[in-house]
Amino acid sequence: MLQPSQSDLGMTRSFRRKLVLVGFTAWLGTLTGLFLVQDALGVFLLIPASVSWVCWVFLLSYALYDVGLFKRHPDERQREVRNRVCSTSYRLMGVLVFAALVLALFNPNRFNLNTVTLENVALFAAGLLEFSVVLPVALAAWLEPDPLEMEVDV
Repeated sequence: MLQPSQSDLGMTRSFRRKLVLVGFTAWLGTLTGLFLVQDALGVFLLIPASVSWVCWVFLLSYALYDVGLFKRHPDERQREVRNRVCSTSYRLMGVLVFAALVLALFNPNRFNLNTVTLENVALFAAGLLEFSVVLPVALAAWLEPDPLEMEVDV
């Protein structure tokens, strides 16, 4: 029988879902601030960025220790969860990247080959790297049942 860990008992499914929603909202607030205010990396953007990172640290600790999302030798259940979450998140990320590229191509005000700089490319690559870690963690936190529900199902 699957025994819930001690750290699992305090993080219910509804709490994890609230963390995911707050984390993505703060992340979108940070991105919106970057695009609307050109040279603003001040206090206005530090607040949503900090909230977002705090949420992701909690969710990453949940994914590492309770779900075993990034374990080297997972058991069968952990392997199934990891495969399901990663395949779903990378399919979703592919759709989002495709949509971003289509929007960039059809928006002549934003996309100009003369204004593509190394800074913009590095920012896009860093966003993809962050999203490739954050999205599977968020999906695992969103989809996994409460540990007590798992115990009853077994």
